[in-house]
Amino acid sequence: LKRAAKAAGFVGKPRQSVEVLAPPSLPSTRVLMFGVEAEPGELDQVNLGGRVLAAVKQRRTDAASIVAELPETGGAAQVAFACALAEGALLRSYEFNRYRSRKSDDNGGNGDDAKSTTLRTLTIHVARPEQNWR
Repeated sequence: LKRAAKAAGFVGKPRQSVEVLAPPSLPSTRVLMFGVEAEPGELDQVNLGGRVLAAVKQRRTDAASIVAELPETGGAAQVAFACALAEGALLRSYEFNRYRSRKSDDNGGNGDDAKSTTLRTLTIHVARPEQNWR
């Protein structure tokens, strides 16, 4: 992944992201990497969670995983980072569709277009979770 990121010009700056094909050893087909500040504040972390969710939803998949890892931190900081990512993703996932018209068979759609591309599972991983909760 480091070689692919370097080839794409990704250095991990804030608001920088890159998508690369996953190596054969991973069960996924693509890897999205997002840059963060050296010491991101809580709001920056929440916003990053929203950006990650938006990028994942564009890929029209029903499941995704996030590896929450801040450089040179561990323990409670990693867990707090994962929680902030989850909060941002949850806030970004809200959709107000009350007044939105729905496609039906009469309009040429099958009525299930939105359901077939809905992200249903977002898993956030942290390094050594059993040690981080102490």
